[in-house]
Amino acid sequence: MKVNDKMRKTIDNTLQKIGFRKKLHGSIYLATAVEVAIQNPEMNLCRGVYVEVGKIFNKPYFSIERDIRFAVNDDKEKDYTILNDLLGDKVFEENKKMTASKLVKLLSAYIVKKYRNKTK
Repeated sequence: MKVNDKMRKTIDNTLQKIGFRKKLHGSIYLATAVEVAIQNPEMNLCRGVYVEVGKIFNKPYFSIERDIRFAVNDDKEKDYTILNDLLGDKVFEENKKMTASKLVKLLSAYIVKKYRNKTK
């Protein structure tokens, strides 16, 4: 699936609703990782998606991974339960830790589901 401007805006808006700070490098990398995951659903996260994001930003993949992980874990004011409402399923339990890989998978699934329904 090709990512368009509406999808990018939805990714950014969803991350802001959850509580990600817009200008944090990890948040920017996370949004890009979701785009790459949508375009390449079979791609491995660490050995594929993070490497591709690293190429886009001219950074080593391990820096991309670290910054995304920091963004996911930096702030206790994030509300990942919003993902339950968006996906219509209990994908996140409040007392569980959210991982970067799970968040990329969930956000990419949400965007694909939302925009696949719009094209039908």
